[in-house]
Amino acid sequence: MNLTSLHPNTQTLLSAWERMTDQSSSHQPSPKSDDHPDLLAALFVIQKHDEDMWLFRSAGSEVRHRLGRDPVEHNFLELWQGYDREITTSVLKSAHEHNVPAILQARAEPLSGQALRVEITLASLYNTSARSKNERLIGLYQVIEPERNKRTSPSWPHTLEAIYPPQTKKTQTHLRLVANNG
Repeated sequence: MNLTSLHPNTQTLLSAWERMTDQSSSHQPSPKSDDHPDLLAALFVIQKHDEDMWLFRSAGSEVRHRLGRDPVEHNFLELWQGYDREITTSVLKSAHEHNVPAILQARAEPLSGQALRVEITLASLYNTSARSKNERLIGLYQVIEPERNKRTSPSWPHTLEAIYPPQTKKTQTHLRLVANNG
């Protein structure tokens, strides 16, 4: 995934997730949350309830502001309609099952008519001891297009514009040559 095209808060979250899951591929200094004070307010957690329901379990103040209400106990998939909902369901499932982050870029449609471009990062909160009981994802809801008007109205319907699906690791097959001299 090309991290340079992502929002700095997204890069920070992905870097922290890699450190927490010991999946860091480099030993270079990574961004810190202290450098991005608005990051925590844009975080949320969703938990799988059934195949078509991922309930918000917590949401930062920025997420609540953007959605116009406290989304806790509401289905994350209600943000999407039609094929976008089906695609988002697949992305959530894949991010959780493969334990790798995914990113959705979308257009949020507020009542005012001034659409916002948002980037939604989703990463598994993987727990090996209770994987089946702990189907949660941490998310970051980040506005990526500079706002013209800070007083935007709440956004609920979202339309997908780009998907950066989880980059799963392919297992390498190993061949073993056996010779029989008999």
